[in-house]
Amino acid sequence: MFKHYKDHRTGYFMAILVICAVLDNFTHTSYNGSHMMRSIQLASILLIFPMLSLLLGQQEAERKDGDPAFLKDVVTAFILYLGLKSVRNLALAAMGSKVDWMLLSDQTQLSFYFMAGVYMLIGPFIRKGNKRLLLGLSIALAVLIGFLPFNGQLFCAFRIIHYLPFFIMGFMVDLEVVEKVIRNYFWFLFSMIVLFTAGMLIYWEKGTLYKLRPLIQGAMNYAALGKYTAFGPILRLGYYPVILLIALAAYTFLPGRRVHRFERWHISDRPLQIMYLSSILYLPARKLCEAAAAVLPGGVCKILYLGIAMVLCFVLGFINLDFIFKR
Repeated sequence: MFKHYKDHRTGYFMAILVICAVLDNFTHTSYNGSHMMRSIQLASILLIFPMLSLLLGQQEAERKDGDPAFLKDVVTAFILYLGLKSVRNLALAAMGSKVDWMLLSDQTQLSFYFMAGVYMLIGPFIRKGNKRLLLGLSIALAVLIGFLPFNGQLFCAFRIIHYLPFFIMGFMVDLEVVEKVIRNYFWFLFSMIVLFTAGMLIYWEKGTLYKLRPLIQGAMNYAALGKYTAFGPILRLGYYPVILLIALAAYTFLPGRRVHRFERWHISDRPLQIMYLSSILYLPARKLCEAAAAVLPGGVCKILYLGIAMVLCFVLGFINLDFIFKR
């Protein structure tokens, strides 16, 4: 997974997703009610899973039939899922926290590794099929599952269906067309407006968007919307173009050439390594900051906590563990 990118801009986009993923891990804390933490978490979840799925689709579109690494990559994804689930649960148990050993019930970034394994398995069928038809069917299926009663024990299955359209879109992306679009002066101005508007909505919203997180993540059926249940399918349909628009707007401002000072930290080269290890290391970091909260103001602790997250991004990328994560 994620062993190469077609251009530098895509690599830097992956680096942004990795940083978002690490920050998202660190926002699941006792500071979760903080406005700042909620804003960071909301911004992160809007991009992480959709765009990781799309980038995985891009790479699977290039895979040749009969690739000898195919089975190894699929098995690796499932091993990463089981391994991380085991290590995290043992760490949580050691800290006296509640542990969930049920497979497919994970509502954290754990589920991405299981998703990736399933997506790679169906990749050959998508590569040979009518992608526009498959995309339409996948969106229809994603809308329909919103009518089903949500079962937390099958969270991964719901999430696989919810993000499947983005994976299929990855097979359809033409980077040459994308480059032509983002070089347009009017698109550049429009992208600024899109990002500014999205940023303001995320930061200044009064909790409505935050409450819709489960719907955004495919973890809520329409009945949970109460009197707005009828709008559920419309929200789900609108979700896909809105996320693509925000992602493309962000992609527009990334450099299209190499930035050596940034690349030496290998954040885009070692995304799995950074996301995987940060999903474990944030647990002791959380305990450290909760202990510091006894003597430091809450605002200082939050900044310290997010500072640790950023340092981890760079340190974990700089450490070479390719023999484990790029075998």
